[in-house]
Formats: sequence, structure tokens, C-alpha cells
Amino acid sequence: MKTVKKFTEEEFLTYNQIVKKHEKEPAPSFVWAGITQQSIGTFFGPPKSGKTTFCECLAIHLAVGRKKFFDQKLEGKPRKVLFLGLEESWIMRVKRNRNQALDLTEDEKKLLGTNYCYQGIDFLRIISKPQDWNRLRKLIVASGADIVFIDSVTRLNHGSLDKGSDAEKIMLNLRDICLDLKITLVCIHHTPKIGNSPLSMDSMRGSVVFAQESDFIIGVRKAVGGTRYLKNIEFRYMECDDSKVFKFEFTQNSNIKFLGTGNEYEILEGMDGRIAADSRSKIVDIVSSDCKRKSTKELVTAIKKELGIEERQIKSFLSDLVKHGKIKRPERGYYCSINCPEKGGNDEEE
Repeated sequence: MKTVKKFTEEEFLTYNQIVKKHEKEPAPSFVWAGITQQSIGTFFGPPKSGKTTFCECLAIHLAVGRKKFFDQKLEGKPRKVLFLGLEESWIMRVKRNRNQALDLTEDEKKLLGTNYCYQGIDFLRIISKPQDWNRLRKLIVASGADIVFIDSVTRLNHGSLDKGSDAEKIMLNLRDICLDLKITLVCIHHTPKIGNSPLSMDSMRGSVVFAQESDFIIGVRKAVGGTRYLKNIEFRYMECDDSKVFKFEFTQNSNIKFLGTGNEYEILEGMDGRIAADSRSKIVDIVSSDCKRKSTKELVTAIKKELGIEERQIKSFLSDLVKHGKIKRPERGYYCSINCPEKGGNDEEE
């Protein structure tokens, strides 16, 4: 007769046992926006968009215990922060941080002096081998930080971030550090240049793995016209509204100035909200490629593939083109060329 192994409480828990443990645990609190304590996630965006400086400003606000950052609540409790900058010269980083500190009160400067930590000047520039990851762990433990920023994921590369297996190794290592050390881990991640396309999870290198393993994903962008904005892409533990973006600029001291909310498509196409002439022309060409009526679904697929535009904006574009007589809507949910002999003209909004 086969012997059934007896499990200890640490190996096996019933529902009642796990609920009892859960009741003794404090409710997870939010660090900022959709970032919860002891979670891991990503700030991502194209090069030179301001990701590092934005995260530095957030880190400084956390270190000195401010109650608000970027028009959103903070806990208001000074936190020990480690900002691991693996790309930039430490001299340039410290110069910028000293400028940022000029806007702090005297009490806040004292808190910053002990709560904001850097890696040693001779620390690793690339973390890829097992001994490198162990050294990173020891650094975090030694710093006493409970919030760690890593700039950037590129410096943790085991191969190609476009390969799921390599991205998975990085994220699993980071997840283990996050859980084992009970820290909040904020990673800065670069994307390739994405032209005039909106920020989305598809913009990230290794996007499937990073999306699966991240508890929060936040995009930072500098549009062609110079407008900088932040976009919440995904939060695991709260609702995420990606229909609006948060505009900002950097002050003379490299601190953040919040400029209000806006529409990403209007920013990308111009502050007056007009549809770019080339996008308008391409959409008309797709609709008018023949005299066959094309469904909204069919056009969304074709236009998204061609221009990288999201569905809700495609529908807005189609309605605008109908309104200005560039294409026709012979019946609800279908479009065709103005030169096609189609009857009907229901121009209701979908």
C-alpha cells in the first residue's frame, strides 16, 4: 500500500489556515498611484523621454516623506530609497540630484541626506551572472532600502530582451529579490523609437513577459512637439484608466511641474487636436481602395496594422472623415469611398 506523505503547515495550508494568517497581515498600502508596497513594475518609454529624472523626483519625494507627488497622494512617511543607476556617470547623476535638492526645505534636505542611497562608485555596470545578482541582493540589504529603483533593465540583460526566455530570467530574478527582501522594486525600461504611435504594452521590448510579471506598468513619453506626459498602462491591484495622460515639464532644477491631464492622440497629432494630414490621407486610401463597403471591424484591423492607432481613436477618425465628406457611411458600421455608388447615409455615431 502506497504511503501518503504528511505535510507540515509550512508546506501545505487549508483555506481556513491561510485565511487566519491573512487576517493577521496588514492590508497592502499604495506607495504612489497604482504602485503597491512589496510589488515590482516598470516605468518605460523611448530614449530621452525623461524616465530617469521623473523616477528620481518620485524617489526624492518618497525619501523625504512628502504627502503628494505629481498631483497624487503619497504616504507622507520618509522612506529609505536606493537608486541604482547603472547607465549614467555618478558625477552627472549627483549634479542633477543636488539641483533637485535645492527646492527642498532644510528638514527635507536632512532626510534626503540619509534616506536617499546610491550604489558604490565601483559597483557593477552590468548584472547578468549569478554572482552579480548575489552582489545586488547584498547591496539592497546593506542599504536598508525598502524601495529600490533600477536604471535600467537593459543592464540586467542575459542576452536579447526581445527573446522571451531572456526577459523571463531577468523578471524571475527581480521577482525573487522583491519577495525575499520584501521591497518595492521600480525598474526603468527603454523602448525602441516608436514614432508617433501611442504608448502601449506592445511598445516594450520583451513586452509579453514584462506585462505578465509586472504589478504596474507606467509609460513616459516626450512627443515630437516637445510635450512630455505620463500614461498609466496597467496596474495589477487597482483599476487603470489609460484614456487620459498626465502632462508635465521639468523645472530649471530638474524637478517635476505637473501641467494637468490631456488626450494622448491630441498630443501626438498636435495640441489643437487636428488629425495629421498624412494619417488622414492614409485612412481615406484604406477606405477607398475599392468600392466594397468595409465594416468598422475590418477597418480597425487594417488601420491599426498600418498606422499603429488604437481602436477608439480609429473610430473617432472615421467619424471625423465622414463629417468632412472625405468618406461615406452608407449604413451603420460600414464605410466606403465617396465615389462609390452606395445608397443611404446614416451618419450616426457608433
